[in-house]
Amino acid sequence: MLTEQFSAALKEAVQELAETMLFKEITPGDGQHAPLDQPVDFSAVVSYSGALQGSLCLSGPEKSVLALASSLIGEEKPCMDPDLEDSFSEICNIIGGGVQTRMEPGLGSISMSPPVVVSGHNHLVVARDACYACVSQLFSMDGKPFFTEIFYMQEPAAGGE
Repeated sequence: MLTEQFSAALKEAVQELAETMLFKEITPGDGQHAPLDQPVDFSAVVSYSGALQGSLCLSGPEKSVLALASSLIGEEKPCMDPDLEDSFSEICNIIGGGVQTRMEPGLGSISMSPPVVVSGHNHLVVARDACYACVSQLFSMDGKPFFTEIFYMQEPAAGGE
């Protein structure tokens, strides 16, 4: 089933990022086949087109996002600045690309947009539409939670079934 493939692709992409670029342990938590609807302080979003219509969103509270972004640049900073914002968007881009690479063999060619960062205390991530399914996955790094969500267009059943 597609939801299990997305879930596995997310976990693998985040683990690859942790091992090859952050050099930190990232622990997967619970996953679900629905949006998490958790208020966050920062989100980064990439859009997919082609064989996959949808988006991937990386989100978390400020402390979690600062820790992730700081790990990539190798410098801790007390608050978000342009360097950390670029780092956070690049992390989303890396995870999004990892999912893209893992899903293309089964789906076909997928294009991905550059990431966009959204900030605002306690915002909800993405407007939901009933035609999009969602796979969400919680993670934790150094005890700080963050999560990913993949929203994708559900295909109508063939022949109207």
